[in-house]
Amino acid sequence: MNSIEKALEILRAFTPNNRPLRSVEISHRLKMNKATVNRILVTLRKRGFVVQDEPTRRYRLGPSTALLGRAVKQSLSGRLVAMAKPYLDDLRDKVDESVHHEVLTGSRIFLAYSAPGVRQVTVTPRVGDQMAINANVRGTMLCCQAAGQDMIKRGEPGSSITVGSIRGFPGHPAGYSAYGTSKGAVHLLTKQLAC
Repeated sequence: MNSIEKALEILRAFTPNNRPLRSVEISHRLKMNKATVNRILVTLRKRGFVVQDEPTRRYRLGPSTALLGRAVKQSLSGRLVAMAKPYLDDLRDKVDESVHHEVLTGSRIFLAYSAPGVRQVTVTPRVGDQMAINANVRGTMLCCQAAGQDMIKRGEPGSSITVGSIRGFPGHPAGYSAYGTSKGAVHLLTKQLAC
């Protein structure tokens, strides 16, 4: 692991809740040499990526990481979200449920937009949250269930269109295992619904 990778792993050690950590804790958690961790923390501190509470000697993420986070959030909330937002809000209003727009970045899925539902108890992730592997499947299943219930209520047949991906078929390069698996599950769900 090179120095840049080590620095990035140190920053990730503070996720998801930015709990203050001593350099020794970071060293043990990441199985890195304590002197290496200290050297990297000094550099990160100079650049504002971590701050240190002097009395406790604990570190936490600093303002420079917040600037990076805002830049990511801004990019996730770009043109595509602006175009999709009215449709997502309309869907939310029709099904009375939360609707989320997720974006694949590399091999990770992040929440780009959330239209919270009207129910008393909801689980609403924040924009920028990394989504679990079942995000594609769960959202597709909930939409298909809502469409099916609407068809039954109206007494009229209809269709549901699901969106898979070529990545859902075997034989694609490494780095897409979570995304490919979730899209493969969408393919299987679609076949099951067609029966």
